[in-house]
Amino acid sequence: MNIINKGGIMLIQSNAIIRKTRKSRGISQKELGQLIGSQSMISRIENGLTSPTDRALQQICDILNVPIVDYFDTVFDKKNNLSLLKSELEQAYLDQNKIKLKKICESIKIMSAHRPNDVALRHFFLMTKSTMYHLDFNIASASIQQEIIDYFFGIENWQYYDLCLFFFVANMISVEHIQPYVTDIIEQYVQKIMSQNTARMVAPVLIMILEASIVQHQYHLTSELLGKIAPLTFYQQNFEFQTWLLFWKGIFENDVQKIDDAYGITHRLHINTTKLLFDHILTHYQIEK
Repeated sequence: MNIINKGGIMLIQSNAIIRKTRKSRGISQKELGQLIGSQSMISRIENGLTSPTDRALQQICDILNVPIVDYFDTVFDKKNNLSLLKSELEQAYLDQNKIKLKKICESIKIMSAHRPNDVALRHFFLMTKSTMYHLDFNIASASIQQEIIDYFFGIENWQYYDLCLFFFVANMISVEHIQPYVTDIIEQYVQKIMSQNTARMVAPVLIMILEASIVQHQYHLTSELLGKIAPLTFYQQNFEFQTWLLFWKGIFENDVQKIDDAYGITHRLHINTTKLLFDHILTHYQIEK
C-alpha cells in the first residue's frame, strides 16, 4: 500500500509513532530492521521517506506488541484503515489467533469511547467481533444482526467499503436475512456499474455467503445461491473462486471426491493459506482428510 499524502504529514506522523514506540520498547533501529528483514526500510520509514506496506506494518506492530489499529487515527484515513484492518483480520483468522483479535477489539473499543458516533469505528469493531465468531462458527445476537441489516438496507450502490463489511460480518448473521442483498450485488456486478476495486470483493463475498448458508443448514438457500453464481466469471480471481466453490460443493453434497479435488488444486499450486482454511473447516465438520 502506497499512501499518497500532501506535505508528507502522514509520513511524519508514521515516523514519530513508530520511532517513539520502538524506543519505548528498548529496541534499536538495527534490531527492528533485522527482525523484519531490512534496517534500511525502518530508517526510510522513520525518516519520512517512505510509508510501510500493509505487511511491513503488521510485522512492526507484532514486534512492538501494539495492535495495528492503534495507528489508525493518527496515520491513516478511512480507506486505508479498512485496508489495514482487512489484512490484519484475515491473517488473524488464518492463524486462528483469538488473542490478537481480542486485542484489536479492545483497541477499537477505546477509540470508540472518544468517538461514539463514528460509524466506521463501530463497523471495524463488528468486523473484528465477527472474525472471532467465525473461528467457532457462531452467530451474533439478534440486536447486532439487526444493526448490520439496517445498514445494508440503506445501500443503493454497493461500494468497496460496503462489500468489505459484508464479507466480514456475513458469517455471524442469519443468512436468510442477507440473502436478498446477494441479488443486488450480483446484478450490479453483472451490469459492471462497480469500480474494479469493488468488483474484486464480489467473489469472496459470495463464497462467504455460500459458507454461511451451509454452516447454518439453510440448504434451500445454498441451492438458490449456487444457481445464481454458476454462470459468473471473476477474471483474475476466477481460479481461486472455482476452487472454493468446488470445496463447498463437496461439503454441501457430501462428495469426498470434490473435496479431494479442491485440496489437490491447493497442493499443486502451493496455496498453503487456502489449504489451512480447508483444514479448519473440515475439523468443524469432523471430516478426516
